[in-house]
Amino acid sequence: MNSEQVLLISGANCTPDKEREFNEWYNSTFPPAMMKMPGVERIDRYERVEDDDGLPRFLSVVQFENMQAVDKLAESEVVKELGKIYIEASTKFDIDFRWAIRYKNIYSSVVKEL
Repeated sequence: MNSEQVLLISGANCTPDKEREFNEWYNSTFPPAMMKMPGVERIDRYERVEDDDGLPRFLSVVQFENMQAVDKLAESEVVKELGKIYIEASTKFDIDFRWAIRYKNIYSSVVKEL
């Protein structure tokens, strides 16, 4: 495990009747573009299990090799273009982007397969 890994976690909601379209659009747009960026190791998306409207329904978790990869990503043309696409989609899908935050790795443990 790389102790320099950084996670970028973002949360968002969208109108319930547009969730299927939003997820199809998001999954076909953002992960493929992001995975082309140097230093991006993994992208996962999650849907909230509990019924708590105070928290975002959807989380996106991007794992970076290190903080330098995060910094380079912020300056990239790909992300600038994705930002424009996201702004356009926010109207179409009524996206409520709640927040984004970065976390650095401070401990890792791997369960080995038997």
